[in-house]
Amino acid sequence: MLNFKNYFYKEIGSRIKKVREEMGFKQHEFVAKLQEEYISIDRFMLSHIENGRAYKKKNPYLLTDNQIYVISKLIKKEPKELIFGNVSEREDTVKLILLAIIINGAKYDKDESGNREFINPFVDTKVRKTDREKIAKRKSKELVQKGLEEFLRLSTYFINNESADRILYLYNYFNSIEEVDEEVINECMVWFEENLPFFTNVKHLESMENLLNESDEELEYHSNLLIKLLIGNSRFAQLFMQGLSNINQNQIFAPDLIPEESKIPVADFINNSNQFGGLAVDFKNAGFAVFVKAFTEMWERNNEIFIDYFNKHLFNVDLSKKGLKIIDDEFIHHSITSNEFSKILYDRIETERYEMETMKGHNTFDLYIQSIIIKNEIELKNLHENDLFKYVNNMIETNNAH
Repeated sequence: MLNFKNYFYKEIGSRIKKVREEMGFKQHEFVAKLQEEYISIDRFMLSHIENGRAYKKKNPYLLTDNQIYVISKLIKKEPKELIFGNVSEREDTVKLILLAIIINGAKYDKDESGNREFINPFVDTKVRKTDREKIAKRKSKELVQKGLEEFLRLSTYFINNESADRILYLYNYFNSIEEVDEEVINECMVWFEENLPFFTNVKHLESMENLLNESDEELEYHSNLLIKLLIGNSRFAQLFMQGLSNINQNQIFAPDLIPEESKIPVADFINNSNQFGGLAVDFKNAGFAVFVKAFTEMWERNNEIFIDYFNKHLFNVDLSKKGLKIIDDEFIHHSITSNEFSKILYDRIETERYEMETMKGHNTFDLYIQSIIIKNEIELKNLHENDLFKYVNNMIETNNAH
């Protein structure tokens, strides 16, 4: 289940803090203004609210109805905008929810210490100047490369011919420098902001950290449906299905080399079960750039449908009776696992299978699935003599060549 309440409260708190600071109020001044309207609040409670922290006895649902009304009045915003943000912020919330569904608790493989972290599909490009200065003498090159490790493999997927030479120069520069060059780093930051504004936004990275939670079997169905919408991008379809095919082949021909907990019946993806979010995001490999492209295109094709759904089931919810109490993890879980949402995703997949823009990606998916099924049904010694297998493989080669 997503940590939606945690995300939701922190977004509200951050929004209040931002507006308060923009209005030029310090916390005690803002509190005084609220107290003039007979709102029971002190600076410590305001601090809790701005940090998105709810306490059972003091502010169990972050804000009371009266606080919502008076704060909205003071900052000259509608309660809906205070709670859910403006149009752009609500759009970001929907994107974050969709990404969190796709990932569904996927984690990196264990590192040397045995720790596993959630895959966060956002790139942290913001290495603060003060941080760089602290360790510039001993780790400047390492720090730059850590902060900009995505640069080349992301940029090569988005560049045009005019910028290719400059990007190659910057990448080579990073591999050769011994000291930090602020001008070059800033140029790369500008590139990220211009080309990948959503996926390199540090606020989004932090918001996703608040939203992610352990994998949930009830989200697997919707996660896989969303991945199948991404398959409309033919390059993503090719890489994802190659990865799926490799998993299947390794499990057939080298089962003893694969830990039991890592074995995945590939047929599960056909049936929209099991966890494939990590394979889709492919965060530390070249596929991540393709995932970003595929998600961006999928959003552009379907954003109106998603926004309409979440307007109906989240942003326009009636808070007059129960206030923020009604919006918790269970509330959003029900919204994103509903039959109505399933039908929307399924209908879009079926539609995109026959649209010019997305047809090739879905053909790629079908061919790879057919190849996997044949490999699972035919003995290895007979496989390469099987006419259907040869036909499907030839079609895959032809499809991938164009």
